[in-house]
Parts: sequence; C-alpha cells; structure tokens
Amino acid sequence: MLVPALGSMPKLARLIGEEWVQLYDGEPSGKRLADFAAHLRSWPGGAQPNPLFDPAKLVEQPASD
Repeated sequence: MLVPALGSMPKLARLIGEEWVQLYDGEPSGKRLADFAAHLRSWPGGAQPNPLFDPAKLVEQPASD
C-alpha cells in the first residue's frame, strides 16, 4: 500500500511493516509510483504481512470493548 505520510499512516506502516505500507511526502510522482510498482513485483509469491494482521486471525478474534 502506498499512502501519504499523514495522520496515522506512519504508525500503520510501523505496525504492519514498512515493506507493506510505504509512505510518501507531498504529491505522488510518476517515479515514486514506478518505484513502488517495482517493489511489488520483487515480492516472492505467497508473501505475508505481519502475522498480527492476518485477516483470517483477525476475523476469528472477538472484538475488544
């Protein structure tokens, strides 16, 4: 995910992993988008984000109050 470095996005990047959530400042440039696309193509098949954020496990957990 490529997101602006605003609000809670830097924290999200740290929690999930900066290889999964990449930040940019200002307007996204064509070069930045191309670099991010190249980054995505470099991932091995079956790559998984931080296991704490596995969607299947999140669905299984009861919501906390």
